Amino acid sequence: MLYRQHRALTQTLKKGVSTLGLLAGMSLTPIHGWAGDLTIEVRGVRNAQGNIIAVLYDEQQAFLAQDWMRATASVQLVAREGTTRFTIHDLNPKSYAVAVLHDENGNADLDLRDAVPTEGYAYSQGAGQFQLPSFEEARFEVTSKDAPVIIQLIYHQR
Repeated sequence: MLYRQHRALTQTLKKGVSTLGLLAGMSLTPIHGWAGDLTIEVRGVRNAQGNIIAVLYDEQQAFLAQDWMRATASVQLVAREGTTRFTIHDLNPKSYAVAVLHDENGNADLDLRDAVPTEGYAYSQGAGQFQLPSFEEARFEVTSKDAPVIIQLIYHQR
């Protein structure tokens, strides 16, 4: 069951990650929008292996489908143990949700053992610890001011 619920995140990452390759600490500017900045702080990265992948959504249907083609922005950063921060600039003030993966082996896949993720993952607002959350559960607002969002990675097993 957990396998199916997180499979959408895996498919999103497999499709979208090949087009990105940013170094840790860099900022992104999305194609559309002009308003606020969003700083995302990913905490609890257990090691410096692989990448941190984040996908930002501004619509419910795209988030639920984990459809990276309809994502507002996506980021791939080199993993750093502890905390990784990045900023997405010039976002429209509205609701967003983010999905994050610590892709430790760099295969752009949420690896599983016995249907349980072996790599770290998380959604905004701490939603979806055992299933894909709704957009409403993961939703947060971006205003014209810098709005930091803290993401605490979840690791079920090693």
